[in-house]
Amino acid sequence: MTHPTFDNATFTLPIPGSSTLHLRPVRVSDAPNLRDRCADPLNVQYLPHLQGQENQSVSDVESWIRTVQSGFNKDSLFLVIVSTTESGDEEVIGEGPLGYIDWDKKHAESGIMLDHQQAGKGIATMVLNTTMDFAFKELDLDVVNYGTLKDNKPMVKLLTHKLRAKGSPEERTRKDGKQELIFNFKKEDWLAAAQ
Repeated sequence: MTHPTFDNATFTLPIPGSSTLHLRPVRVSDAPNLRDRCADPLNVQYLPHLQGQENQSVSDVESWIRTVQSGFNKDSLFLVIVSTTESGDEEVIGEGPLGYIDWDKKHAESGIMLDHQQAGKGIATMVLNTTMDFAFKELDLDVVNYGTLKDNKPMVKLLTHKLRAKGSPEERTRKDGKQELIFNFKKEDWLAAAQ
């Protein structure tokens, strides 16, 4: 199946309603930033797949980024959230990927991780609304799933009440025994809510 492709070096996705935020593909130069974010227990408290990664080296993260870059356009569009400071410098404050894309089934999994200092500012809502618009309007995907731990009350609230289309979760038990909620967002529901 043919699908849109984007240049890993130049692609950016502006965040409507914000003059300081945009998304772009991850770069090898982002490795120290990503390593530090994963090393902060407040950032990964609801992300079991990143727990235990506190001692990664920058070279470990660089290697992971190269793997992600090799899959860009193929099975993921891993994007980082960039904030432009008053002085014009760019600071990566989180990740907002569209990952595990199945172009044949027109399905993707998504998520977000922000520096905990950015919580409560509406950034996650803006980023997820933007990535969902992009997924359904530009990529022509039919379904995007978000998974989060049931204990992650802020993310559950966001996915249930704050996005343009309201999510209804399916609960399941993970292999580690933790309760997880999977939110399925469908293209037709999203586009209808966005009008």
